[in-house]
Amino acid sequence: MFSLNEFAKQTSFGWNAVSDWNGEIAPLYDSLNEQLPNGMKAVCKRTAFVIDRTGKIRYTWQSEGGSLPDNEELLKVIRGL
Repeated sequence: MFSLNEFAKQTSFGWNAVSDWNGEIAPLYDSLNEQLPNGMKAVCKRTAFVIDRTGKIRYTWQSEGGSLPDNEELLKVIRGL
């Protein structure tokens, strides 16, 4: 959650970032990685969504690896709202 708060602080946007530490939101957005080896517990895929005030998803990025979304692309979408 620290990185989400730091990103929000640096960009000066008045929006909320959510960390799904307990995996309660991921299944609702098809972001749960259930195909893990050795019977490991399912975890969230690394995912970024931009959801507008009406609840419409305006941007989706998802990775099962260790990559990160393109922050410039993400900020462009946020600024366009």
